[in-house]
Amino acid sequence: MYSADKINQLKDAIDPESFLQYLGFKITRTSSNELRAPCLIHGGDNPTAFCFKTDTKRWRCFTHRCEQMNSDKPQTDVVSLVMCTKQISFRDALMTLSDYTGISLEEDKKDDETISRLRSEKDIRAYVSMSNRLSRREDELPELPEKRIKEYCSRRTDYFLKFGFLPSTLEYFQIGSKIDSEGVERATVPIRDHLGNVVSISGRRTDSDEEPRYKLDWKFPKSKILYNLNNALISGSDTIIIVEGFKACWAVYEAGFNNVAACMGSLVVPEQALVLASTGFTKCLLMLDGDGSGYNGMEKSIPLVSRLMRTVPVYLENKLSPDDFTRQDLKDLLDIYLAIF
Repeated sequence: MYSADKINQLKDAIDPESFLQYLGFKITRTSSNELRAPCLIHGGDNPTAFCFKTDTKRWRCFTHRCEQMNSDKPQTDVVSLVMCTKQISFRDALMTLSDYTGISLEEDKKDDETISRLRSEKDIRAYVSMSNRLSRREDELPELPEKRIKEYCSRRTDYFLKFGFLPSTLEYFQIGSKIDSEGVERATVPIRDHLGNVVSISGRRTDSDEEPRYKLDWKFPKSKILYNLNNALISGSDTIIIVEGFKACWAVYEAGFNNVAACMGSLVVPEQALVLASTGFTKCLLMLDGDGSGYNGMEKSIPLVSRLMRTVPVYLENKLSPDDFTRQDLKDLLDIYLAIF
């Protein structure tokens, strides 16, 4: 029904890792030319029994040799994998591959726009696969998060530039970009502990405010981490300026103060306060957002932080955040409150 060239085109278009994940495989091990996972076909629990060769795009299961289930001369290509995994016919397997790749099964001549779209979709799948590989934390070497950040930075978009932040600021905070497993582009923000170790990477979707606006590459003990505290520690100041989020932190930095950290929420929690005190700061300028959550957070945070260090609150108004100010106005405001100390 379909030509060999068309079928080979479908096979060649897949990205091995994203394709296996599309089918529902949970990849547990990767190497230069193969992927390993538990086998979906027979429900095996051996985490490396299923093997997919990324160079030949052929598969085997070493537990029950289940590639031989349907034939004395087993087919081990991607079409047979779809057939066995989904228990569908050859034709339906081709339709599945067509849906995955975006390549029509019709033998029509593709115009330039179609070719460009297919190339773009293939690039997206390849980048999603790369992001997924980097997102796995099992047995991850310590240097891999840094490589991930570097890769994301190389793909930085102008998303945060539209909010008025300087290119040099985005470079300093290592802001990047990625496409997540659902094909959504996200601006990436590395999060480090006070020692400078990467604890996660947050991704802010750039196409809308639809939830989840932010997604983490992996979970981390948020109650013990303050964003940018590692840089604040080398500022040489005994005063820490606390704000809520990433953009507020960058705005204070652009106003000339690197002794700033973000609690990544609307209040400072007890564990964060203890971390602040243990790292040597003796004074705190607390400046949360000027909305209801920020006011409630101020009321809860002031007694907590003031027990550990001298604390001066800065109440903003009209639902303003530090990043809503011009950098000069923000500097003037901070200078006034810092002079109280």
